[in-house]
Amino acid sequence: MTNNSEKILSSTPRFDVVEREGKVGIRSTVESVVILPFVTDDQGLPLMLGVLKEKNPFREGGYSISLISGTSEEEDPDFLETAKRELKEE
Repeated sequence: MTNNSEKILSSTPRFDVVEREGKVGIRSTVESVVILPFVTDDQGLPLMLGVLKEKNPFREGGYSISLISGTSEEEDPDFLETAKRELKEE
């Protein structure tokens, strides 16, 4: 959905680059999920979080840390199946 103060600067099948109120951002055009796996202690408090550490030459140290994410595909009947598939892929 766009409004009068929004301008699409660039568009791909997956996202739009949008200018709104003098600021530029990216807006996804596909449905996606983010997964944050974790391990808890005996009281239910998180001990460890599951994140990705991926090579990225543009980041200091050459790596970036991010959450597991992915987009829905035609064979996914719902977001839960998308999340399961993405978690298995990573």
